[in-house]
Amino acid sequence: MNAISLAKGLVSVSPSRTRLIVYASPSNPLGWVARPEGSTFWLSVFNEQKNRGVQDCFIACVDGFKGLAVEAVFPRTLVQLCIVHKLRNSLKYVPWKERKAVAKDLRATYAAPTLAEAYQALKRFSKCWDAKYPAIGPSWLADWQGIRHVHPPPTGKG
Repeated sequence: MNAISLAKGLVSVSPSRTRLIVYASPSNPLGWVARPEGSTFWLSVFNEQKNRGVQDCFIACVDGFKGLAVEAVFPRTLVQLCIVHKLRNSLKYVPWKERKAVAKDLRATYAAPTLAEAYQALKRFSKCWDAKYPAIGPSWLADWQGIRHVHPPPTGKG
């Protein structure tokens, strides 16, 4: 599930069916259900929210869908890849016997206390595993722009 943290609320988006619930305030939920759509649909969703008074979207956590369009309406949004989805995709082709070790080494990347330490952990991961699983390390490096927002964890304070 994707979650988009808004100024005073949360948007939940299910990849199998679009479910959007926006809370402009706890007493003012706005929402609808629709079938999955592309970037045009999401652009209209976020424009409608902006027209209803939502002023900003701080963080959008996505599963890799490129057409979310949140940055077109809320340009200061940090778009972060969902670590759970990234891990699942990374471990998909790792044999069961080695998944624990590979996952542990990947955890050092996303659980590192600083961005610099996370990047060093990714380099160590690549050095250790790229020969055996050549797609994982480069995939994390290619998605680094969306992964790096985990460091430091957002506090919601501007």
